[in-house]
Amino acid sequence: MRRLLEDRTGPAPASEPAGHRDDLTWLLNRAGFIAAAEPYLAWAADAAEQVQLVRIDVDGLAAYCEAHGPEAGDAVLRCVAQTVHAGFRSTDVQARVGDDDFAVLCIGSATPDQLRDRVDAGYTTRSVGLPRPPRLVTVVVAAGGGIPAAALLDAGDEAVAAAQAAAP
Repeated sequence: MRRLLEDRTGPAPASEPAGHRDDLTWLLNRAGFIAAAEPYLAWAADAAEQVQLVRIDVDGLAAYCEAHGPEAGDAVLRCVAQTVHAGFRSTDVQARVGDDDFAVLCIGSATPDQLRDRVDAGYTTRSVGLPRPPRLVTVVVAAGGGIPAAALLDAGDEAVAAAQAAAP
């Protein structure tokens, strides 16, 4: 039980609807992200604030699991979740939105390069003990408030796909 608690990035708030947390990482899941992001995006629209979606894809996770086993794949996913949890504010909406996909919704003055650097530096530090960890594809999508959360996630998915297609 202690190891399970150490692997998770934080407790689920008591007021949160059931089923909004990912069982492995304890971050919000896709449904939890959308539910938490909607009021955040509405506030950003009212305040005329720009939001940034940081989308992280664990590139080649399936092949990594085949080579090193599912436990190693779970360790990679927990490593990314810990990177997200430590690298962003608790007020930012943090989630595992797919099998190997993570998202963070934030408002602030950080540049896309600074946001990507947070992810890269944290992952590099935390993945030291993993056997040849897979690379991360991290993109940042900026948008005005008022965009639906699902549409913002879709834009992030498209940006990740474009980055993967452009990678050597």
